[in-house]
Amino acid sequence: MFFQGDQIKIKNKDHYEGKFGKIVGYDGVKYYTIELSSIKKKILCLEDQIEKISEDIIKKKEKKITLYNGTTLNIKDQDLRLTCDCLKSNKYFKGLYALGKYYSSEYYPEKHGTDFFTQEILKIKNFDKYAAKNISDIILFYINKSDILKKIINMIDFIVMMPSAKYKNHVELWAENLCKKLNKRNLSEFIFLNKNKLRLLKYYKYKKQWERSKIMEDAFIIYSNFPKVEGKKCLILDDICTTGNQINALTNLLVNEGVLEVYALVIGRTKF
Repeated sequence: MFFQGDQIKIKNKDHYEGKFGKIVGYDGVKYYTIELSSIKKKILCLEDQIEKISEDIIKKKEKKITLYNGTTLNIKDQDLRLTCDCLKSNKYFKGLYALGKYYSSEYYPEKHGTDFFTQEILKIKNFDKYAAKNISDIILFYINKSDILKKIINMIDFIVMMPSAKYKNHVELWAENLCKKLNKRNLSEFIFLNKNKLRLLKYYKYKKQWERSKIMEDAFIIYSNFPKVEGKKCLILDDICTTGNQINALTNLLVNEGVLEVYALVIGRTKF
């Protein structure tokens, strides 16, 4: 018998297997309501689909890192997650991993100014090299501590950074060092934004979800001499994922070149 508030692990329920959560309800007959800790989603489970775990197991899933300026962060080993329908429906896209969340100033004014990853993203957009080093160090630290990320890095064959409409891409500030440290080939030099889309992309962040999806159609192009990538696996690096349309469009471009599987790693995820 389980009780409300018990920490549990999903044993055998579709793609939720292995995820952690907490019991928040029981219908009195057979279904327990579980709130998953990684994606804040509630699901129904039978008694034989869950097992009780201790607080010690939860704590072991937390990673602690001290940054160059003395700041200490406790980061949970979260699950792979998909943030939008376009990525869920793309059979070649296998998983999105986010270090934390991004809180916009418009919808989350209080959290926007205090959240660590939100502030680091803003600094990186202004080409702050110290913030970029922070993120690069956290990712490298996390890869060594997280079974999920370690597995992904071992699987992928090359890395691609999300192209930028600006003259200089701020993602390169932290991603280039990451590619070198991981000893993975960076094929970003072959992928660019379609010049015919630049005017629309300038106002991309102000558009609704369906408008973003339309804008991203044929938004990326591949220059000649692109290496053979048939049957390969790729990791996309970006700062923020909101609707996922940019990652989806870049995934489709790579799939047209023969890429078999695509993963994505971003600093922060947000709700549209």
